[in-house]
Amino acid sequence: MSEPLTEQDMINLAHAAEYIHRTTEDADRANQERESLKHADDATRRETILDKDSHTFTRMSSLLEIIDRDRVRGGGTQSGIMPKLWDDTDEQPSLDAIRASRPPPTPGRLTARRRGP
Repeated sequence: MSEPLTEQDMINLAHAAEYIHRTTEDADRANQERESLKHADDATRRETILDKDSHTFTRMSSLLEIIDRDRVRGGGTQSGIMPKLWDDTDEQPSLDAIRASRPPPTPGRLTARRRGP
C-alpha cells in the first residue's frame, strides 16, 4: 500500500508539473518557429540568431536551419554567422556554432571561450 504524499512532496510535484508544462510549451513553440524558418530567407535567419532577446529555442531553430541549408546547398551560408556566435553569452548557440564551424575556430579562440569574459 502506498503512503500519502507529504505537503512538501505535493509542492515539489506541483513545481515539477509546472516546469514540464512550461518546457513543453516552449518546445512546441520552437518546433512551430522552426517550421516557419524553413521558408524564411537567410537574412531573416541570421537576424533571428543574432537577436539576444529571442528565446534560446528560437535562436537554435534558426541556427539549425542555416546549418541544414548550408549542408544541402553549400555556398558558405553559415560561415559569416558562426564567428559572431562563438562568444555569445547564451551558451547553447555558442557551443553549437563552435561545433558547426568550418574550418573550426583557432585554439586561442576556443581557450578564450572556455575561460569566459
